Amino acid sequence: MPNNSSSFFDFTALFALCEPSSLQKGMQLAKSGAVRKLTVNGHTANAEVKGSQLYRVQLNGGQTLSSYCTCPAAEYQEMCKHGAAVAYCLLSDSPIDQDSCCSRVY
Repeated sequence: MPNNSSSFFDFTALFALCEPSSLQKGMQLAKSGAVRKLTVNGHTANAEVKGSQLYRVQLNGGQTLSSYCTCPAAEYQEMCKHGAAVAYCLLSDSPIDQDSCCSRVY
């Protein structure tokens, strides 16, 4: 499965945008298979993330990383744990990690 996240954004951008606790929870969500229907079109990624409810997430990459999520925490955080989960899937280099955390559609 192709991994074109290298031109999307990097860990530095993710760490700058996401609080450490949200990043940790996002990695756990990704590894548990909560990220679904991940699509990438240019510098935009869309996915659904199963948390306490099903949330829609959009990440916009390129020169500046930004995140949108339908969860309540996204109203006061630059990137919530659901956005971090999608980012983790995009940055995952291992095919095993990709398969366990995400279902991708290109």
